[in-house]
Amino acid sequence: MKKVFLLNILLIFLLKNINGDGDTTIEGVIPCTASQQGEGSTTTEQDQGDNSPPSPDDAPPTEGSDSPFCSSSDVDSSCSGFGTGTNVPQAVCVPILAYEPSKVFLTWTQPDVADDVVGYNVYKDGQLLGNSKNNSMQNSVVGRYFDTFLKDEPGFYPKILFNTFWVKGLKPRTKYTFTVRSVLSNGEESEDSKPLIVTTPTNYRKIVDISKVGAVGDGKTMNTKAIQDAIDSCATGSLSPYDCKIRIPRGTFLTGSINFKNQI
Repeated sequence: MKKVFLLNILLIFLLKNINGDGDTTIEGVIPCTASQQGEGSTTTEQDQGDNSPPSPDDAPPTEGSDSPFCSSSDVDSSCSGFGTGTNVPQAVCVPILAYEPSKVFLTWTQPDVADDVVGYNVYKDGQLLGNSKNNSMQNSVVGRYFDTFLKDEPGFYPKILFNTFWVKGLKPRTKYTFTVRSVLSNGEESEDSKPLIVTTPTNYRKIVDISKVGAVGDGKTMNTKAIQDAIDSCATGSLSPYDCKIRIPRGTFLTGSINFKNQI
């Protein structure tokens, strides 16, 4: 029973790890695109409907034939690192909408030769940013409890490798190059992954804080109307997800049914 409970806690942690710190929602992480595996140029047609990615003016532009975005259309064995015969991380990419003017969420797949891999280091423009496990601990609400669970019964849990990283403190509309290296059990690193070049979007044109339009985060007040008004105000005139942002400050905001809008 104790082991089942601990596994449930670890599952919650992994979900929180994917979802980041709450400012940007990551609904799914799909490994890679064919072009990231060196299979040549790949052209992806964007859906122009309501669910299409941001416009080119707001989204990180492609660099050469590669897109910085993760893709769900090219998931196969070649995209997962199998057959590369190396310990180099594969398919570094950014999930759709998992970035803001000041931060970017990176993910990648582990190499097919991973028996000696104990972690990953992430680099920005050739400078070490940090270790993916430490980054996950800092950006998860249950991160501080994670090592405690592992130490309780170290032989029970499988090896867990953290293949995500929140990069923060970036400048708007600035180009950055990211690479990932595997960390081996002897402390050495693998070679660099294929570089991922991303340009951050422009600053939000408008930010609507729900607490400034009447919402109260006291855990008692019903804020349905205030939150809906904030959403409606933000969506008015917004042409992309980076025209306007809804900000929810710390607190407990009760709400009933609300209607979300596109392009915010």
